[in-house]
Amino acid sequence: MPIFDVDYLAGIPAPLWLVLFLKVLGFVLHLVPMGLWAVALPIGLVGATSLPESSGLGRFGRNILRQMPILVALGVNFGIVPLLFIQTLYPKPFYTATVLIAWHWFVIIPLFLIAYYGVYVASFAVKPAANSILRRALLPVGIVASVCFLAIGLLISNAMTLIVHIERWNDIFVRTQIAGAVSGLGSNMSDPSLLYRLLTMFALAVMTTGVWAMVDACLFAKGSRGANASYRCWASRFAAATAVVGAVILWCVQMIPHADYTQLFWVVAVVGTALLAGIVVVVIRSVYGVIALSVITTIYVALLTTFGIIRQIGQHTAIVQTDGLANLTEHIQWTPVALFLVTFVLGVLCIVWMVRQLVLAPPETAN
Repeated sequence: MPIFDVDYLAGIPAPLWLVLFLKVLGFVLHLVPMGLWAVALPIGLVGATSLPESSGLGRFGRNILRQMPILVALGVNFGIVPLLFIQTLYPKPFYTATVLIAWHWFVIIPLFLIAYYGVYVASFAVKPAANSILRRALLPVGIVASVCFLAIGLLISNAMTLIVHIERWNDIFVRTQIAGAVSGLGSNMSDPSLLYRLLTMFALAVMTTGVWAMVDACLFAKGSRGANASYRCWASRFAAATAVVGAVILWCVQMIPHADYTQLFWVVAVVGTALLAGIVVVVIRSVYGVIALSVITTIYVALLTTFGIIRQIGQHTAIVQTDGLANLTEHIQWTPVALFLVTFVLGVLCIVWMVRQLVLAPPETAN
């Protein structure tokens, strides 16, 4: 007997290839700001509170904290896209898994509100005009915001892992049910593949932080190229250090038992190693201009795209092997599809325009 009754599945309202493409695209776009929340925020706090702005880490810390409210907003909006298409493609697995751990899922909302207000406080606290109260609040508020973001990542990974491990649902229900009813107190934290997922995301977040430091030094830093030479040099060396950490984790994570998608994951580790090699070349040759940054950014985008594709292949394959989900039918509704695509393209163009204005802004307003 199928786990899901196919008579109650409405069908996919858009072509399957389009939904999968947009799901991967949104996920890859979400990975960039999400990685900065997880790693760049605590590193930025250390630099902004313990080092002068004349140092590389001190300057990067203040810059990333000023940018963090925008990065959080972008991350949330980009994150909605893959979440939307997960619900569209796999409504039954998504809702069943999140109902079993409902209270963990609900906690994400207050945690995010606390974190969002926290990054705004941190952003104002590093401005030259900040008063003494804001400056004293920077470290404790920033720590709270950072912990909240890490907790959100853990809870979301908990849910996303449970979606594909349908065999664990009955055990969670039996352990947490109250008088035969779902309590929502379940957890998937004991799943061996959760550690794999968390370590992989952490490795990518570390590498994202390093690449972003290069972007900040090359595009967003205030002052002339000559004045920023030392900052660009520091950013490249910092990126190399983060790439070493990220590449080591990407290779080591393959040794975790029961890791998902292990057969293809070596490709991600190879691309991560290529990113490390590219950054090392930049450091050795002391080329810190736009061309070098473009090459590094291209390899970095390839890394995230490779991971996003492999991850989505693994998730889709695991779910459609479940009885009742093997044949996803398409009931295409072109009007909402067209409306979504137009809105999405306009939103992307708006973001591109905003970033372009920021890059082209005169030095005194660039930060």
